Amino acid sequence: MIESVVESEQENVLLLPTLKLDRVYDYFIEAVGSGLASRPNLQRWVEIQNLIDDAKNKDIDSLRILKAYRYP
Repeated sequence: MIESVVESEQENVLLLPTLKLDRVYDYFIEAVGSGLASRPNLQRWVEIQNLIDDAKNKDIDSLRILKAYRYP
């Protein structure tokens, strides 16, 4: 009885779309564009973007980790 209720409730759960941190990072970089380098207060972002650009030949999971990592 309980199992059937749980199963029916699980089927009715609305799955909301989510974005992973690497996709949020990509959106931010695309939205800011070339203006990133021209703003002194965003210099750290430029450094991080350079690290990610240097790692373009790495596997996709490594790139996702770089984009989601909380830099000091």
